[in-house]
Order: sequence, then structure tokens, then C-alpha cells
Amino acid sequence: MRFLRIKSRIIDEYGDKKKEDIQESFAYYFIRPISFWVSPLFVIFNVSANFVTWLSLIFGLSAFVLFFKGGYEFQIIASIFILIWLILDHVDGNLARYYKTQSLFGDFLDSLVCYIVFAFIPISISHSLANDNHSLDIKELYILGWMFSIGFILSRLIYQKFKQIDNKKYKNVLSGSNRNSLLHKSFYFVNNLFNPSGMLVPFLVLSSIFRQLELFLIFYGLGYFSILVYSSASFILKSKNL
Repeated sequence: MRFLRIKSRIIDEYGDKKKEDIQESFAYYFIRPISFWVSPLFVIFNVSANFVTWLSLIFGLSAFVLFFKGGYEFQIIASIFILIWLILDHVDGNLARYYKTQSLFGDFLDSLVCYIVFAFIPISISHSLANDNHSLDIKELYILGWMFSIGFILSRLIYQKFKQIDNKKYKNVLSGSNRNSLLHKSFYFVNNLFNPSGMLVPFLVLSSIFRQLELFLIFYGLGYFSILVYSSASFILKSKNL
């Protein structure tokens, strides 16, 4: 059967990406296996990897609109759209490896879509809560949304920029550390907790279902802002020693 042959080849092409995914438990055990079943459908219809990336952006922006609209039902649908975005975010990589069309543009587009989605989603959650039942002051909700958004984007930009430094010792200062070291274990824990491919998206879905979006916003707003402060100070200090 063609579908199963394509799926088998996609899994074979997975290769080195497996080593990166294994640090993000939710993606490795749930999202990536789902993407292996979804990807062949796009291959059968000859859909390009970049098209899937654009499609994922549509789901991400649709989630923004639904969160902004507010209401319990829309919050749940919006969070599910973010889950679909995450699946498609893995599907486009599968397709790029399958088609042998991996490129700098594709990598840039994939990262850009992620930044766009998480630039808007935290703010839309704040707006959704501001028009719903909430215990925090409206200003506090929006501040937390901005802390989440800015912390997410800037901390990832700082980390990606630091990885570009041509120095083996510091090229991947966090994930490249010894697997048994406290630094590596701490990075693994934080990465799984805050990465969209970790527990962020499932926590978002559960928070929407159980009406705990305010707690979700507090946790990730303060968390991402703390990561931004720590990563900025850490990488600045390490850069001085290069």
C-alpha cells in the first residue's frame, strides 16, 4: 500500500532529528508519531513542506482570533488549533526530509511562524480572560501576556544567536552539556516544561478545558520572563569569556 510505504520512508528519513526530539518528551512520544501518520496524506497529494508551514500559520492565527473572541468554547477550540499547529510544525519537517527540499528559507519560515504564533497567542489569552471570569486585575493580565510573549521570543532569539557562535565549547552551551550533569538535567526539565514541543501546548489544552487559563498565563508569563532574564545574563557573561 502506497500510504504505508511513504510512512515507512518518512520514518527512515527521520534520522538525526530523533536525537533532537528526544529532549522534548511530548513531541517525541505523541506529536512526532502522529505526524508520521499525517505526513503521507500530504505526500500523496504532492503538497510541499513550505505549504504545510503556511497552513500551520493559518491555524495559529485562527487560534489567536478565537482566543481574542473569548468564551469557554472558543478557548477550547483555539487551544486545539494550537495543537494542530504543533502537529503541522512537525509534518513540514517530515516532508522536507522526504522530498529532500530542506533549505535555509524553509528553516527560517518555520521559525518565523513559531515566533508569530507565540507573539500573538499570549496577548489573545490575556484579552480572553479580561472578558471572562478572572481574579487578577485586567492590567495584570495584560502585563503577564506581554511577559509571556516577549520572554518567549527574546529568550529563543538569544539562544539561537548564541548557538551561531563558532566555538565548539560554547556552541550549544546548554543542551551540549554532559547528559549526567546537573546543568543538562536542569535544561532538560525546563525545556520540557516551557518548549511548545514539550508540555506547553498540552498544558494549554488542559487549562482551557478545566478553565485554568489564568493559572496557565501566570505560570508561563512569570516563567518565560525569568528565563529571559537568566538567559540574557548567562550568555552575556559566557560571551565575554570567548
